[in-house]
Amino acid sequence: MISNVLRTLYRDHVNLEDLLKLIENDVERIGIEQSKPDFEMLTLALEYLVDYPDHYHHPTEDLMYSTLVCRAPKLEGEIGVITADHKSLSQLTGSFSDAVACAIDGGPTNSIRKLGREFLRHYRHHMHIEETELFPAAKKYLTQGDWSEIEMMAKIPVDPLFTEHVREAYLALKRRIVNQAQQNRKVPAA
Repeated sequence: MISNVLRTLYRDHVNLEDLLKLIENDVERIGIEQSKPDFEMLTLALEYLVDYPDHYHHPTEDLMYSTLVCRAPKLEGEIGVITADHKSLSQLTGSFSDAVACAIDGGPTNSIRKLGREFLRHYRHHMHIEETELFPAAKKYLTQGDWSEIEMMAKIPVDPLFTEHVREAYLALKRRIVNQAQQNRKVPAA
């Protein structure tokens, strides 16, 4: 049986991938003639990544990983790398966000594409490791009592973007994500 905490973490990853696709579409439009990336939407997406994953999702994962290390000490090295990576992701988000803010203020856009691609690659690799190695290990090794304790200690609020109660600031961002998902479904396979 899968715990509510792990179910939430998996759902967050699905939602994050939808957001990363939206960011990727804007990043890839940078520097293309007659194409204007939506820097304000990028800013909003990056603010969300600080607002929810950095403050709630990653700390919940860290709680789970600290318990997992006790149950499966052989994973200590891998868990150490992934928890340190949470700080790296936060720094990458900050650098990318600073570059976008600079472009909004009329600064250069040449670094945004490079930073954006690095950010996307790193975020996706991080989630892949968690989903293929650490989440399954947590499911295997953690007890119901462990999950209850993690759930009690975790402070997971209602997601401000991916729920029916979307925070007003994120409404336009959610509309773009939904529209993109609908367009992706309409594209016929080659």
